[in-house]
Amino acid sequence: MNAAQRQKLQGSKLKRSKNQWKTKAMNRLDQLRLEKRKNRYLSKSRDRWKDRYFAEKTASQISAACPDEPLLYLMVVDTSQTQAVREKETAEITVAMEAWAQAFSEDSPDNILPFYAEDTVLWGTLSTVRRDTPAAIRDYFVQVFTYTERKVTFADPLIRVYGDTAVNTGSYTFSWVRAGQAETIPARYSMTYVKRKRRWLIIDHHSSVMPEPDAKEGT
Repeated sequence: MNAAQRQKLQGSKLKRSKNQWKTKAMNRLDQLRLEKRKNRYLSKSRDRWKDRYFAEKTASQISAACPDEPLLYLMVVDTSQTQAVREKETAEITVAMEAWAQAFSEDSPDNILPFYAEDTVLWGTLSTVRRDTPAAIRDYFVQVFTYTERKVTFADPLIRVYGDTAVNTGSYTFSWVRAGQAETIPARYSMTYVKRKRRWLIIDHHSSVMPEPDAKEGT
C-alpha cells in the first residue's frame, strides 16, 4: 500500500469516526428532548394523578361497602377529576375578570381590548348599539375612557364552566367622574368566555343598568 492509499484509508476512517460521533450526539440530544418533555408532562399531571389516587381510594372504600353498585365507583372517580378541572378553570376566569377590572381603571382603552376575542359581541352599559367588530368595541371604550377616576367593582360573580366555554354572571358597580360630576352606576352583566390558545377570552359581553327594586317582588 503506497502513501496515497494509506492517506485515503485514514481519511475514510476519520470520516466514519466523525459520522459515528455525530450520530451519537444527535441520539443523545433526542434523548434529552424526550426526557424534558416527559418531565414537563409529569410535572403538569402530578397533581391530577394525586387527586385521582385519593378519588380511587375513596371509591374503593365505597365499592367495598356497596358491592351491588359497581357504577358508583366510576361516578366518584369521574366526579373528582371533573371537579378539580372546574375549580382550576374557575380560578383562571376569576383572575381574568380581576385583570379586566384593573385594565378598566388604566389610562388607555387599548389595555382592555386584549381581553376580548376578535369575534366578540358587546352590549355596553351606556350604549343602545350592539358592537360586533373590534373597531366598534374600541369606539365604545374610547368614549367611556374619556371619563376620569374610573373604577369597577364586581359583586357575587357566578362562574360556570362547560369545557372550553364558560359563563360569568353577576353584578358590578361602575364609578367615574363625567363632566366634573361623580357618578355611580350599579349594573348587571353576563360574560361568556371561550378558551383559545390557553387563554380565556370574552366572546359575548352583555351589560345593563340595574333596574330599580320592584315593590311587588319585595326586592
